[in-house]
Amino acid sequence: MGFSKLRLTEEDKKAVAEAIGDAEARTSGEIVFAITEASGRYRHSHLQLALTGMATITALYLVLPGQHSISAVLWTEILSFALLYALAARIPWRRWFIPDRELEARVREAAFMEFYSSGLYRTRDANGVLIYLSILRRGPRLPLPQEGRRHE
Repeated sequence: MGFSKLRLTEEDKKAVAEAIGDAEARTSGEIVFAITEASGRYRHSHLQLALTGMATITALYLVLPGQHSISAVLWTEILSFALLYALAARIPWRRWFIPDRELEARVREAAFMEFYSSGLYRTRDANGVLIYLSILRRGPRLPLPQEGRRHE
């Protein structure tokens, strides 16, 4: 996973690489650091955010004094929904529309896929370590359970 879209400076990247190098020098394990903005697309959160925002904007419009035609209300709904849906991926509030259980499952699945796609399961002593950071998750991800055996 790339560092390009994330807010890590060159110094941060260098510090991570040095820390991993130091840890690998003291053990026989192989360590891989993976970072991503989000572990899934969570498109339903975009829909929920757009619907909630549309309802809120429409309610605010209806609270305004004056006459409100049905066509004006419908256009308010259509335009607010379209705008919020288009912006949903960039709005930090979308995290509020993703249940913790689903977020945890997606992060776990993405970490599992990264572990296997990076070949960490093929280390000589079966001691590969993946440090997986999902920015949207905003919390530690506990390691996948180790079975103490090699996966062939």
